[in-house]
Amino acid sequence: MNIGIDLGTQRRQVIRRVAVWRNGHPEIIPDEEGNRSFASYVSFSRDGRLVGGRAKLQQSVNPKNTIFGVKRVLGHGFRDLEIQEDIRKSPFSYVDIGGVPHIEVEVRDRKESFAPEEIIAVQLSKMVRMAEAYTGEKVHRAVVSIPPGFSRIQRQAVQDACEIAGLEEPYLLGETSAAVVYYGSYSWAGAGLGGGGEKRMLVIDVGAGTTSVSAMVTEEGVVEVVSASSNLRLGGSDFDNAHQAKARSSCERAKVLLSSSLKASVELDISGDVHYIFPISRDELNVRCESKFEAILDQAAQVVSQSSTSKSPVTKSSIQEILLVGGATRMTGIVDELKAYFSETNPSITSVRDLDEAVVFGCAIQAAVLGEGKIHGPRDWLDTILLLDVVPQSLGVAVTRGNDAGEFKTLPSDGGSPHERAFSRTLPRNSTIPTKKTETFSCSSIDGISESTVSIQVYEGESDIPTANTFLGCFELHGIRSLPNSEVRRIQVSFDIDARGRIVVTAEVVGGERGQTRSMEVRVGRMPQYEKDRLKNRAREWDALDRQYEALTQRRNNLEEYCYSFRDGVEGVHEGIAQCLQWLDDTASRSVTNGEYTVQEDSLAAALQRILPPGYIIMRTGADQAQES
Repeated sequence: MNIGIDLGTQRRQVIRRVAVWRNGHPEIIPDEEGNRSFASYVSFSRDGRLVGGRAKLQQSVNPKNTIFGVKRVLGHGFRDLEIQEDIRKSPFSYVDIGGVPHIEVEVRDRKESFAPEEIIAVQLSKMVRMAEAYTGEKVHRAVVSIPPGFSRIQRQAVQDACEIAGLEEPYLLGETSAAVVYYGSYSWAGAGLGGGGEKRMLVIDVGAGTTSVSAMVTEEGVVEVVSASSNLRLGGSDFDNAHQAKARSSCERAKVLLSSSLKASVELDISGDVHYIFPISRDELNVRCESKFEAILDQAAQVVSQSSTSKSPVTKSSIQEILLVGGATRMTGIVDELKAYFSETNPSITSVRDLDEAVVFGCAIQAAVLGEGKIHGPRDWLDTILLLDVVPQSLGVAVTRGNDAGEFKTLPSDGGSPHERAFSRTLPRNSTIPTKKTETFSCSSIDGISESTVSIQVYEGESDIPTANTFLGCFELHGIRSLPNSEVRRIQVSFDIDARGRIVVTAEVVGGERGQTRSMEVRVGRMPQYEKDRLKNRAREWDALDRQYEALTQRRNNLEEYCYSFRDGVEGVHEGIAQCLQWLDDTASRSVTNGEYTVQEDSLAAALQRILPPGYIIMRTGADQAQES
């Protein structure tokens, strides 16, 4: 069985969702409390680890050991300016380990650190268990949503988290692409993907903590992303007043109400019986959020502008449909800004069904398409759907400044200062993948030297300065001989990237001797395989502890429920029941072993045996489910 997972992003109200294709449609998998969304919190205590809604309840009483929102720091260095505010405002502690932010918590009276990938892996494991419990089938593979603007390192970090969680070969799908897949499943079925012809679309996904925008072209079974961008610092939570802690939840309720009503009230519980209520209109909310709406519009305009270099540009005048995704797009101010900006061409503005769940539904559909079985019924066209993604950021190599060789840029030797180099974009941002592109360079000056070494330094980013971009790796060509008559030796560098995002960089000496070709697969993850293996083993150990903790918790709940079932219905056992309930209260804040539960059960059973009629079977509370550590 394959499943779809939506890795939502928000600072506090962090939500994950998981879905599966069943009975001809995508279906949400609820958590153990029946919730359709999964609170992505992980909390550590002396007794063990809590995940999900139960962990979120620990935030007020155990804030330093309750973790959330780590997706924002994935793929970042500890000193990156972009995440400094998150680190500074976090109620739990971040520590610098090898330049990478780790979360430090107290587990069983000692400090332990966890990589962000490990925390996300905990949540992924939980969702896999939820899916297997819900369907009775084993999960083999997952389609996981990511912001389409995620860098190569951020994407690898998500893949590492999946691997730690035991999910092999995860399929990473852009959130906007997932939403279009779901949209097409009910709006284009029967008419062919693209509604019967080529369509140029702008997809705007404003979630709780991230805004993603993609320009797309759809036609005859193909969904082609032309350009895309993501802002992990702009979303629905930014429309709430983040600086008014007491007002936050009330403001959020008012914001939701104003999506369908013209007026709402914000009620604050100041102290005791003192309350403050003030009205707020939709127009007032839109005015206060105007700068956020403009930021979304600017991002959309930038995506459209970037598509101009594509083979299939999506221009402002060519957009036929704007698809809105994410709960925050219910705000009328966003629609008003879009209508004003596109007033000359007036494209249709459509909200996808199930705004909050469209992404995970799209992931579930794509997961079914990737599975061994086929999707049957009215959505047969989904079996032939082809998703074409783009390179999120430019890929290229470092070259020396000045281009001394004329028409060819010059590759640096193994010496020289990094500050004397520039960034050559071999594969520009928003290039459609899979693709292969080759660029020809010259060697550094080798006059008077019989042999030379050329360094191929690979970067990802948009800065003209290589060191301001993300370094992906390097390799060298040795023993390059000079040519007669002072001719310049040339080297071809190729970037080959497949549909899964796997990159192979190859350098070859033009007209060189045999063996003067080298290749490097770009492995951008900062987590070595031995570390992933270590974290996998630790994850299995924690999973075993989780099962034990859950069994002990269930045993406590069963014992308490058993006590209450007899307390008011059987005369003569009040004292024994009261003693057992008092013991449960006294031990609520400490660890309890199976042996202690057995003592209480035996004592309660003895009291009941004296009162109940002969032959009455006294139930046990599940001692066989929990094992001693």
